Amino acid sequence: MWVDEQFLDAETEQIELRLRKKFARRNGVNKAWAEEDAQGSDDESLMRSSSVMGHSGRGIPSGIITIEKLPDANREHPSKNGVKAIKYHPLNPLLMVAGNDRFIRLFQVDGVKNPLVHQVLSPYGVLSANYYDDATRILFCGNSPNFFDYDIRSGSVSEYKDHNLAQKTDKWQHITPSTDGQYLALQCKNSSGISLVSTKTKRWIRDLTIGSDMIAKCVFSKDGTQLACASKTGMIYRWDMRTMRCLDRSNDSHQLTTCLQISNTGNYMATGADNGIVNVYRAPELGKSLGQPIKTLDNLVQSVHGLAFSHDDQILATYSDKDRGLLRLFHTETLTAYSNWPNKDTSVGLVSCLDFSANSGYLSVGFTGGRVSLYRLPHYQKA
Repeated sequence: MWVDEQFLDAETEQIELRLRKKFARRNGVNKAWAEEDAQGSDDESLMRSSSVMGHSGRGIPSGIITIEKLPDANREHPSKNGVKAIKYHPLNPLLMVAGNDRFIRLFQVDGVKNPLVHQVLSPYGVLSANYYDDATRILFCGNSPNFFDYDIRSGSVSEYKDHNLAQKTDKWQHITPSTDGQYLALQCKNSSGISLVSTKTKRWIRDLTIGSDMIAKCVFSKDGTQLACASKTGMIYRWDMRTMRCLDRSNDSHQLTTCLQISNTGNYMATGADNGIVNVYRAPELGKSLGQPIKTLDNLVQSVHGLAFSHDDQILATYSDKDRGLLRLFHTETLTAYSNWPNKDTSVGLVSCLDFSANSGYLSVGFTGGRVSLYRLPHYQKA
């Protein structure tokens, strides 16, 4: 896999600077985790060509991965009824942890104490949560036909009701903000539709429907121009969000697709199935079929629950929540599994979610028992 790192570094620095300014303006400069200077000195800028992206400028090796176990990210405040969602802030190692105990907690991950920055109590158990609005707020949903907004600055929680949404379900399973900040995608269990909501008005706009029920959470491309979803019958649908038209429908190798993910560079799409198979595709332009997978990975023996790429797409993580220890890391360029991790000495329970930090220096893994394990990937110099 080839990536123009000079282009990515320049683009990332501009985005980081813009988001930091907006975040500081909205949240005040008294929050230490939002104060780090994104510009630095001229000398520092000249030296940042690869450190902005967090890696050493070298491709990560295949075969054996260097990974270090650190104290649990939420060791002082584990989620009592299991972890449902974790997500890193896009600028700093600020980790959101949410679960059935109704708490949404923010931890400043430093690899040592990982102190709790803030927590808020949700009216219901949380099933899905994610940052939005330049990561100044958190959207979440749970055991309710409504959805919620947590303002990080004020600590307040707002509840949003919509008659059109309330008619569809009594519980939303997934909430996914588009990366361009325009839409929220809401999904309920065993439904053939995705409900789109305006981020500005918090009102229902329309449904995107397919011919079969969905299990997998839908995903937006990084630029927000496309949305991908999968049906129980193994069909992958890709929508052009500018026209709201479905421009491609591809067969995911005749399997029941349980999850999917578009890589951060947009070069890959990965799908997971109920038989433990992960298919990796070279993502084509909208309107063109996915074709055949470039590699089929069969390292998991149970239904695949989730997939995640590192920020530079060099690592693909796959996991299942059906049995203990079902977690694998893959070297994306060669699509081979890392053989040394996890191993018999790695304490891996039932995995419910995972996420890489903004520069992939940290990997956090949430478990159904309430812990969030924390690992350091030294290849990435910046967390």
